[in-house]
Amino acid sequence: MVDQSLPVVDYYSQEVAAMELAVLEKPKTQMTKDLHLIQGELLLLQRIVSPMQVMVAHLSEKGRDTYNFISDHTRLYNRDVLVDCDYHLYIAKV
Repeated sequence: MVDQSLPVVDYYSQEVAAMELAVLEKPKTQMTKDLHLIQGELLLLQRIVSPMQVMVAHLSEKGRDTYNFISDHTRLYNRDVLVDCDYHLYIAKV
């Protein structure tokens, strides 16, 4: 889920940057509406990713000690997912 949404986050990030420049150069009401729609979608993404980030962080930190069934390989994968979650949340807040 997290890896598959990276292109979507990157797309929105580029769109927002382009729209912000366009609004500064020649503001139009529709651009402002589009920016608000994208920000709403990024907020939804933030609401989806944030709980996953908490869960993955917990598994990464407590994994081997608390949950004996989590291997070192899985913990490494979880850390990678955590980095992706952090990136998503950073883009969603910008």
